[in-house]
Amino acid sequence: MKKLSVLLATLLFSVFAFGQGYRYKAAGGNKLKFDVGVDAAGTLGDMATFIPFGIGVTAKIGYNVTPKFQLNATTGIIEFLGTTYSGIQYPNEAYVPFRVGFSYLPAPKFHIDASLGSGTFFVSGSSGTGFSYSTGLGYTIADRIDVSTRYEGVSKQGTTSWIGFRVAYRIIK
Repeated sequence: MKKLSVLLATLLFSVFAFGQGYRYKAAGGNKLKFDVGVDAAGTLGDMATFIPFGIGVTAKIGYNVTPKFQLNATTGIIEFLGTTYSGIQYPNEAYVPFRVGFSYLPAPKFHIDASLGSGTFFVSGSSGTGFSYSTGLGYTIADRIDVSTRYEGVSKQGTTSWIGFRVAYRIIK
């Protein structure tokens, strides 16, 4: 039920972004940006022993404050795939971030990102939420295609972290 709620929240976020983007475009503005991406994550530390890899999708909406500074919000879902270690099968873990942050664009196609928020892990019918943070670098390789890498962590009675890679398609540019 919780995964369904998260999926519905992501869908509503996407619909809102589409509507707002077209409204800004119709007014001649270019302030709102929206993209959807495929994410891959390689875990770090102790988590890498039990759950080494994750894959998922994320949506990111941004608002250009200036040509070099953008405020943004990110959500999505990443499924970390459990493995067997020492004869024990570790379950998959779904991760849902809700973060806000900024992007700084020192060059036209290059961006530096940072964000803070909450992240919830869902495992075998239970969940836990912690403080989520990320920082990363990205590059727009084509008119609507963006690639980025980031360090992301979630802190709650310790830290779970990973290196993420994202390829996104910019729907509203």
